[in-house]
Amino acid sequence: MKLCVRVSKGDDDAMASGLALGGFGVSYLSGRDRRQYVWAPSLALAVTTPLLLLGITRSTINDAIWLILAGHFTLFVYFTPTLALAQNMVGASMRASCGPSACFRSSIIWAAGHFLMAARQLERDLDQHHEVASPPGLAEAP
Repeated sequence: MKLCVRVSKGDDDAMASGLALGGFGVSYLSGRDRRQYVWAPSLALAVTTPLLLLGITRSTINDAIWLILAGHFTLFVYFTPTLALAQNMVGASMRASCGPSACFRSSIIWAAGHFLMAARQLERDLDQHHEVASPPGLAEAP
């Protein structure tokens, strides 16, 4: 139970820190160069993917937690300015619906990408699982 509480607290801290750095940090950088509104979040997203992939493939829970928390932090560095930029691109009367629709679109694209990747591997994975799961000495009937 203590581990779950600590991970949850770390997750909240990573999210809050990523939100703050994504908001204030990108605003500061864009004051020097307006292109940073796009470059900084894209760099954060490029760092997020390897961190999360490394995190889910670690053999020890401690390594996995730290890498996933770092990935969560950089994900929110990406997410905050992206939503702010989307809301600044629409009129004031559309801002309340712009954020949720941007989240929904990115979630659909993310999910579609994962399903497409899984579809490419599914038959091979099922065949491999069937070979491993079959008891030794049992062969399929001809």
